[in-house]
Amino acid sequence: MFEKEFYRLPELAKRWDCTVEDLLHLGITYRAQVCVNIYGIATDEQVKFIVRYIEIAPWASESADDMPPGIYELSPNDLRSLEVFDSSVHELHQAMSIAFRSWAESTFDPPVSINRGNLCMLHAEVNRLEQEIFRVIAGDDSKAPAQSESGHIHKTYLMEAMDEARRYFWDRYDGEDISGAQTNETVAEWLLKNYGPDSGRPRSERMSRRIAEAIATILRPDDLRTGPR
Repeated sequence: MFEKEFYRLPELAKRWDCTVEDLLHLGITYRAQVCVNIYGIATDEQVKFIVRYIEIAPWASESADDMPPGIYELSPNDLRSLEVFDSSVHELHQAMSIAFRSWAESTFDPPVSINRGNLCMLHAEVNRLEQEIFRVIAGDDSKAPAQSESGHIHKTYLMEAMDEARRYFWDRYDGEDISGAQTNETVAEWLLKNYGPDSGRPRSERMSRRIAEAIATILRPDDLRTGPR
């Protein structure tokens, strides 16, 4: 891929063999930084004030470079609205950015109208995701999904949910320090929040509590004892 300051989500979805909805979901669950490009859309008069902000995201401490002009980081709530109403215009009231090597929060008045076509990811975030999530892109074929002889990749929403939960809760568990290990109940509640009846996902992609508890049990490390931590 030609190196750019930022990349639009459709070209990244094609590169990583996923969907724009998949990338939105990473942003909604705090696993990826998704930005919006409003250069030429918002005027200087719309940015009413900027407040210095505390670092709150995994990527916040990894890059102190100023964002390109007009690029802002979106909150999970804004991303969820864009996920649910994929063809609608969303009113953006505030967003975060890096200016003068510090995180800041900008408020827009009147709000800026955006849609999925304005979404993008910064170059540094694309590199991070390729190393931590889409490892097959970097040449680690052991992380690639199994393909049939026809090249079709078989996957379901339950397989996606299980893989997301595994990475979120267990990828950094080393078997020695159990203080950071999560209970089945915590994992099941996380699954229900993101894939359950009230998750906002399509009806055909919503799991029941019974399935969430079963996935939590399947993911639990064999050597992890039961009981309080």
